[in-house]
Amino acid sequence: SSGLLLKLRVAFSCVDFFRKFSSPLLSPLRIWTLPTSVLTFSIMEKAPERYSCSKVNLPLYIPSILRCTVLPRFVNAAIKDEPITIYGGGIQTRCFTHIYDVIDAVILVAFSKNTNGKVFNIGNPVETSIRDLAERVVRITKSSSEIVYQPYQEAYGDGFEDMQRRVPNIDAIMKLLDWVPKRNLDEIIIDISD
Repeated sequence: SSGLLLKLRVAFSCVDFFRKFSSPLLSPLRIWTLPTSVLTFSIMEKAPERYSCSKVNLPLYIPSILRCTVLPRFVNAAIKDEPITIYGGGIQTRCFTHIYDVIDAVILVAFSKNTNGKVFNIGNPVETSIRDLAERVVRITKSSSEIVYQPYQEAYGDGFEDMQRRVPNIDAIMKLLDWVPKRNLDEIIIDISD
């Protein structure tokens, strides 16, 4: 629904705002020597909560704000051999991170001495077009789902603008802690579809 979309966009905007302005916000914590780090997360997939969002009902471990992301929606349709709907032309790109990679990063940051007062993006910087994502889901799940396209205007109404590219910059955590995600998109799809 458009209400959910607005909430997701507002949430992502708030996270981005906080990431950009968190250094001054952390200053009092530095003065009081309270060890604090800030983590911002890219789209995460897989891990113990059942949820319903539209017709999606998969056993995923996803924070509530990300329950209706494109990947679970595609996998759910593919498992049922229902059409997979792509909004727009499918050329927009996204990056997907396995929740186990996120957990590894959080633990690493939490128990490292040199992360105090730092801000880290956690995610997988490998871009995938939404069209390629749909094709992969169909292939991996061995689905007979048809991939269909719906214009943004039909799906969301007038004035909708989608971000064509979302890629997390994980340079800080790579350089400081030598962390990179280990699991690829195919593994995420397999885990979600199991």
